[in-house]
Amino acid sequence: MSIFTRIEKRTGGLGWLSSQPPVDWVRNAFLANDPVYSGKQINEQTAMQVSAVYYCVGLITDAIASLPIDVFKDYPDGTTEKVRAPAWLRKPNYRMTPFDFWQRVVMSLLVAGNAYIFTLRNGKGDIIEVWPIHPSWVYPFPEEGTTNVLYDVNGVTMDQTEIIHIPAMSMPGYLTGLSPLEAARQAIGISMVTEEFGARFFSQGAYMSGIIQHPGKANPEEARRLKEDFVKKHQGVANSHAVGVLTGGASWHPITITPEQSQFLQTRNFTKADIALFYRVPAYRVDPAVTSSWGRGVEEQNYAMAQDTLHPWAARIEQAISTFLLPGFQTMRFNMDARLRAKLSERYQAHALAIANGIKNPDEVRSEEGMSPIPDGKGEQFYRPANLVGIDEDLPTVGDWKKIPSEVDDGTLYSPPPAPEPDEPAQGEGNGGNQK
Repeated sequence: MSIFTRIEKRTGGLGWLSSQPPVDWVRNAFLANDPVYSGKQINEQTAMQVSAVYYCVGLITDAIASLPIDVFKDYPDGTTEKVRAPAWLRKPNYRMTPFDFWQRVVMSLLVAGNAYIFTLRNGKGDIIEVWPIHPSWVYPFPEEGTTNVLYDVNGVTMDQTEIIHIPAMSMPGYLTGLSPLEAARQAIGISMVTEEFGARFFSQGAYMSGIIQHPGKANPEEARRLKEDFVKKHQGVANSHAVGVLTGGASWHPITITPEQSQFLQTRNFTKADIALFYRVPAYRVDPAVTSSWGRGVEEQNYAMAQDTLHPWAARIEQAISTFLLPGFQTMRFNMDARLRAKLSERYQAHALAIANGIKNPDEVRSEEGMSPIPDGKGEQFYRPANLVGIDEDLPTVGDWKKIPSEVDDGTLYSPPPAPEPDEPAQGEGNGGNQK
């Protein structure tokens, strides 16, 4: 019985792969016994309402999901060849684009600390579809008497050939990864309380804007009428600058407490930067008041972001896919160069250096720029500088670009013609003097 048939019979089809998670999904994502001192409930929905969390998660997921995917084959002699990616990498399943698929995988890691991928195979055991599964549906447990891990997926027990588990940072002996939201729950709780305070501060007023002082002793009814009359004449935007008149010796005493004095803005900015630390996102990306220390150019900042923030998450996915889903000697890689694309002039300068030094051929450069190869394989040739001698003496030099190898009749690589011999010295020249 195929896996597809078994799942259909035991779960009623594959609809559960894209249905809503159960209410108790926090079983896998958070530690319910650890209190949040702010008193706020931290879960997937509430945490994503915090701007810093939403930004950090969205930044990383979108950045990785938008990267091109390359597959390479490693040979015993140490060489590597780029090969065509399998169909399920190009189109994961009939409902998702590659961007949608990888966005869900990365978001599962960033929110729950664990990503699970279900592999749908045909009768030959070949993968035909892959589906991301919400972490709440999966409960990993060790198989008795072995070192294997089994997975309870919505009541169906599956093994490691059916479920690919990508955990986040974890300790030895743990089957699941640590949720970044769980690690940052206190900072997220503070941020939620701060946001709530700010909303109430400006909507309802977290303090009295002022008091009316009356010289005499007013009874409750007189005080109420005095207050209502004052509020009626001065409340609202239209009356914000109206001239006020108090009678009977009453006087107005404003109470000025600004958000800065109550440290509202400082606390808000601090919690943003604190949450960004849990995702290794530079603080200047979530707090405009913080200046960047990652160099002066955007390219240097993007490089630091790719190296320190994106690469560790991408490496987890690359190694899991390469180890458990690809054939032997094949590896999957996210092409980080696409993230680091420089300006057009800078890219072309780098391309020229790569071609001139034999690092890339013209067709490889054209492929990176989204162009088609040069016809008849004329762009597959490598070049070297004219003042260098490589292992292959026949390798054309950069100065030979106007003369392509296919124009040589005998099929050999083109090499520049030898320099003409110098003219014979005239009689009497070169002997240091005139002949007598």
